[in-house]
Amino acid sequence: MRYAGALLVSVPLRLTATRGLTANSTLPSMILVQVILGSNFMTNQVIYPHIEKPNASEPARLQRIQRVRVAQIVMDYLAYGWSVSEICRQHPYLTLSEAHAAMAYYFD
Repeated sequence: MRYAGALLVSVPLRLTATRGLTANSTLPSMILVQVILGSNFMTNQVIYPHIEKPNASEPARLQRIQRVRVAQIVMDYLAYGWSVSEICRQHPYLTLSEAHAAMAYYFD
C-alpha cells in the first residue's frame, strides 16, 4: 500500500471527564488523517443542477435553454461586475437557480 498524502479534516470532538479533563474539554479541532490509496483512485464527481456538459469537447450549457452557455453568464459577471440577481434582471429568461449554478460551476 502507498500513502497518497495527508488530508486535513476539521472535526469537533468532545471528551468526557477522564484523566483530568473536564466534561467540556475539547481536543484541537484540526486532526491530520492519512489517506491510504491502493490501486483504486478516489474520485468525486460534483453534480451541478441546471448545468450539463455532455463531453469534454463541448462547453457547459444550461439544461433548460441549450443555447445559453455557462461562459456567457460568467462573462456578464466578469465584464460588467453584475451580481447573480443583476444577471437575472438583465436576462429575464434565466432563473435565479440557473445563474447560481452557472457561477458555482465557474468558481469550482
